[in-house]
Amino acid sequence: MNKYVYAFIISVIIFSVGSYANDFKIDIKNAVTLRGVKYWYVQNNDLPVVSLSVAFKKAGYAYDPSEKKGIASLVTNVIKEDMRGPGQVPMEVKLAYDGVELIFSVDRENFYVHLKTLSSNLSIALGHLYYCLSEYVVFQDTLDRIKSQQQATIKRLKSHPDLVASYGLNKMLFGHHPYSYSKYGTEETISNITVYDVENYIKNKFNIKNMVIGVVGNFKVEDLSEAIDNCFAELNIKVDRTEDIDIEQVKVGHNLHGYIYMDTPQSIIMTAQKGISYNHPDYYAVYLLNHIIGGLPLNSMLMKKLRDNLGITYRTYSYLNNDDHGNTWISVLYTDNTTVDKGVSVLLDTIRDIKKNGVDRNIFDMAKSSVINTFIFSLLTVDNIADLLVDTQLRELDINYLNKRNFYFNAVTLDDVNRVAKSFLIDKLSIIEVGRSNHFKGKVIKH
Repeated sequence: MNKYVYAFIISVIIFSVGSYANDFKIDIKNAVTLRGVKYWYVQNNDLPVVSLSVAFKKAGYAYDPSEKKGIASLVTNVIKEDMRGPGQVPMEVKLAYDGVELIFSVDRENFYVHLKTLSSNLSIALGHLYYCLSEYVVFQDTLDRIKSQQQATIKRLKSHPDLVASYGLNKMLFGHHPYSYSKYGTEETISNITVYDVENYIKNKFNIKNMVIGVVGNFKVEDLSEAIDNCFAELNIKVDRTEDIDIEQVKVGHNLHGYIYMDTPQSIIMTAQKGISYNHPDYYAVYLLNHIIGGLPLNSMLMKKLRDNLGITYRTYSYLNNDDHGNTWISVLYTDNTTVDKGVSVLLDTIRDIKKNGVDRNIFDMAKSSVINTFIFSLLTVDNIADLLVDTQLRELDINYLNKRNFYFNAVTLDDVNRVAKSFLIDKLSIIEVGRSNHFKGKVIKH
């Protein structure tokens, strides 16, 4: 057993001793390269690896043009293709040969880059990323092939009830707002995307103005700064005014009922209401409230009521969804078509009871311990820390926020949670059902 395994085991023991592990500290620093690129970093010399995360703001799929929805997702695949002509070694082969893990992804708001490599290969790895971001050449045959793949994905996802329910919920809640968009677009909108569209997206969305970087691992700061300059400093600084757009704050619908037919023995029900923003003073109390209701994997209130007591589900949960232009609180129930009425009735009654009577000390302590210690365990990997550095910058929080986060949760009292339960939870939730029967007379939504 090597020293790294021993170190991991010791860390687990340390983090498991008490109810809360509050004495963990990450030494986060910021830096500016010679060419003006800013980044946050954490040096960790335990392993000879480096994990780098990047986010380009305002490049997520909510910013896709309405007639070309799905372009952000499409680009995540296009830029890893062979972009320098026939006969060249494909980028995927180069990455594998040099031991570089490179992943591109998008959410509603942002476009993300996740890179991991050996410390000795850092300059080579960022050189590959440079070609993806700055030396792109999009060939028509390559684009046509990837468009066909994405259209096939769109067709395939229509057979996944949980994804259909999520899409239907967004469409019902957000109407024509960009938050109703599907990440992958539609077959029609994908057909509309041209080589020029992809090149224009890359040129305008990958720019220093909207970029944040987090790096964790074994490196010399001087070498890292030089490699970052070589990779990013030539990215576009000015953005075409027609591309530098923002989207409006979303208005979350309430007391809406929707239905999507799907011939499956099991129904999926999602409920939703307006959520709470990160910067709201009651955010941490509401976060714990959600964890109590449906965030604890096996011991949440919903799991106890619906699985342990009634045995009518194997999975039910809730979560807070936070985006730059709106927030929602969502709960999900999987149950047989014959037990939908009973399941939803108990789900809603549970929420009403918590709103009226609050929760007890035992489940409050369990939820707080879970939230605090789960976060600590997430800091055991360089990948997670790099992502958290980016997330903290996107939220425009203090550089020491990650070291303060658990203290914010620890400061929340049982009275705080029961107080916000009365004000945050509402009686008339929006509901969407996917299954054979329209139990709640919801408006039929096409998918």
